[in-house]
Amino acid sequence: MRLVTFSAWSTQSVGALLSDDRIVDLTALTKTDPQGRWFQSMQDMIEAGPEALRLAEEIVSDPPRSAIVPSAEAHLLAPLPKPVRMRDCNLFTEHVERFYERKHQLEAEAAAGSEQAAAQLAVAKRLRFDLLLKRLTYYTVDPLSVSGHDEDIHWPAYSKIADFELEWAVVIGNRGRDIPLEAAADHIFGYTIFNDWSARDEQLVHMEMGIGPAGGKDFDGAKTLGPCIATPDEFRNLSDVRMIARVNGEEWTNRSSRNMRFTFEQAIVEMSRSRTIYPGDIFASGTVLGGSAVDHGRSLKDGDVVELEVESIGVLRNRVRMSDGQSDRSRRPERG
Repeated sequence: MRLVTFSAWSTQSVGALLSDDRIVDLTALTKTDPQGRWFQSMQDMIEAGPEALRLAEEIVSDPPRSAIVPSAEAHLLAPLPKPVRMRDCNLFTEHVERFYERKHQLEAEAAAGSEQAAAQLAVAKRLRFDLLLKRLTYYTVDPLSVSGHDEDIHWPAYSKIADFELEWAVVIGNRGRDIPLEAAADHIFGYTIFNDWSARDEQLVHMEMGIGPAGGKDFDGAKTLGPCIATPDEFRNLSDVRMIARVNGEEWTNRSSRNMRFTFEQAIVEMSRSRTIYPGDIFASGTVLGGSAVDHGRSLKDGDVVELEVESIGVLRNRVRMSDGQSDRSRRPERG
């Protein structure tokens, strides 16, 4: 199933997308049933476990006409508007490897007077890329910074270099601690698309100080989820999922999950080491190679529309909004 949180007629509900993108309203349909509590929110459904999924599958297999909401009358929200916790991992490493491989070019650009190259070079010299390739790691994400499909992303006033990052993420379904690798898949509820918006100029300042991306990735709406959570049965092959990024209709990357250095199952093992993971936790993959503007020596402009597509999940679309003076339409910052 492809599960969504949506609003229609001033009401927020949980539903399932049909093949033609009409929505089965699970919340409205079960309102008078004892199991109705399972579908009051996506978090409730996740915590209800397999019984809720089985009931939802039964309903979606033959939905009554009264429970179907036309797509034109619904607005998709972030499928999990308030995740329990969010962590962004380095399951893909090629994006950062490319940055590291450009150190010599950055040195030449910095010597020629490029302040942006000098800032990137300082970060490249500080980071231990050998360890990044050997060990699965992460940074903590603010679960209150979530935005959803078709929301405008209002760029923070302190930044002029706007970027996106094509990622996907696993949504945890079962609580656990010290989970062995062979049991990790049992803790997966589903998968969603994750856009890790990045204020590159602010990010470089904080990373040069050695304290992580900080304000570069921490502002209202900075983490977009959606358009749905796809359960594992939706995928033909989870080890080879097609991932595409487009800006204003132009394709910027077309990659596959087979390029992941680490798996989501390995992330679950790492995150549960001597600590508990909970239903509603989200672990993101890190950025696909070419799945950001900086990979192409570019930055986003006011009005740019970013579409991230992940096979079996769908397309996550947002428009960037910048105030006067923020966006320089001639800007093509150095890659990094």
